[in-house]
Order: sequence, then C-alpha cells, then structure tokens
Amino acid sequence: MEGDAVVREDPKRAGDKPRDLVTLHAGAHFGEFSVILEQARIASVVAVGAVTCKAMTKANFEELNKTEPAIKKIITGLVEETERTR
Repeated sequence: MEGDAVVREDPKRAGDKPRDLVTLHAGAHFGEFSVILEQARIASVVAVGAVTCKAMTKANFEELNKTEPAIKKIITGLVEETERTR
C-alpha cells in the first residue's frame, strides 16, 4: 500500500457512529483476518487522500501457500498476536 488509510468499524457492528480503529501508512497490509480466519470482514479500509494498493485473492493466497507455506505461518502468527492484544 502507498498512501494513508484508516480502518473503520463496520457500521452494522458499530451502530450510528463507527469509529476509526487505526491509521495505516505506506507498506501496511489489510484483509488478512478475512483470509486466515475465513470470516466475513468486520471493518472497512478507507483511503485518506491518494492510495495505491495491490490485491491478492483468497485463491491467489492459497496457490502461493502451496509453494511458500512459511508465508501463511507468518501471517497467521500476526493475526493471532493481534487477536491476543485486542
């Protein structure tokens, strides 16, 4: 990701006033919870100014995991650590 964006609570979960959870900066990543935990998204990422992102589908991620399984282990570790510190 290039640029800045905020992670905002899903309005369906947050009621009338969704709050910004964190600001993402260049080099950040998002969407890993949905892929690793196989859950529906719980937040939206909203650009703050110009943002450029690269996307990876779940199918692309699973294909990559076949040749580079360490990547999934690293991302799973990041998700688990975030879950513990919430």
